[in-house]
Amino acid sequence: MTKVRVLFLSFMTAVLVGCAPTDATINSSVKQKLAADDTVKSATIEASTKKKIVTLTGTVDSQQMKDRATTVARQADGVSDVVNQIAVAPSGEGPYGPGAAGHGPGMNNGRGNMGGQGSGGMSGGQGSEASPPSPQKQPE
Repeated sequence: MTKVRVLFLSFMTAVLVGCAPTDATINSSVKQKLAADDTVKSATIEASTKKKIVTLTGTVDSQQMKDRATTVARQADGVSDVVNQIAVAPSGEGPYGPGAAGHGPGMNNGRGNMGGQGSGGMSGGQGSEASPPSPQKQPE
């Protein structure tokens, strides 16, 4: 009876190990779940899997998106752990870089950078209040 039990347990172990998802399968599943999730599908998130540990990298707009990516990755079959290395973009940093807040180049951000006052021009500076007016050329 003991030999039968040992053989049965050996067989079951072999079956379970043979059916376990591979790192590639896990990675594919995580990527599919991230792409389908309404909260994180718009973010640029990369996933890599090694020894059933999923590592997430990329940049998202909020801590909520970062946390949701971890939750979604944990839901994939075969994941033993998730290492979240996703960065949260600072407030006001949009796709056009710091301070752009989603505006394209040359857009007015409310601080006078569309001409400014005085000699500030496009730099957004306030210029000098004592700047002399530009000389007007008189018609001859």
